[in-house]
Amino acid sequence: MGDHEVAHALNDIGVHLGRRGKEEAALAVFEEAIELDPQYALAYYNMGNSLNILGQPTEAMKAYDSAIQYGDTGVTVLSLIDKGNIFLGWKRYPEALSTFNEAIRLNPQEALAYNGKGNALQYLRQYQEAVSAFDEAIRLDPQDSSLHFNKGNLLYDRGQYKESVQEYDIALRLNPQDTNITYNRELALKKAKRWW
Repeated sequence: MGDHEVAHALNDIGVHLGRRGKEEAALAVFEEAIELDPQYALAYYNMGNSLNILGQPTEAMKAYDSAIQYGDTGVTVLSLIDKGNIFLGWKRYPEALSTFNEAIRLNPQEALAYNGKGNALQYLRQYQEAVSAFDEAIRLDPQDSSLHFNKGNLLYDRGQYKESVQEYDIALRLNPQDTNITYNRELALKKAKRWW
């Protein structure tokens, strides 16, 4: 087995460790995979995810940049989405928006890129454009409860309580165990009843 095959096997082990909540062990395995195959984009991407989970977003950004440098379109788009989410966490909304737009340019069928764009636009107070971005995300992946939840949150923040309840209802049908959706729906319902 050559270095490339061993690196792929190590990457798979790292993913498995990460799924079991062992991010530090996963990180060490991803680093070993990259040492064997320094242009292995997926290992850089997974390393970025582990670093982000471990609270090291600056280092995660570097790993995502390497994934973008060496990756195919799929890995590049996922890396851009995660970079955009880090920019959102840093409250660097224009950079987040630009990053999500680049992901959309590379793959206009990626719902999570539109979701991130909607979040960035909401923070930038470009509300109508945010609604449009969430609508496109939902069109692309209508079964993702988080997309309906995020659109519901935007509508709630805009005082459109009845519409936000409708989005939360859809999100709850898709994910009835999510207590955040239930909580936000109850808040919106109380506000909506005041206006009905």
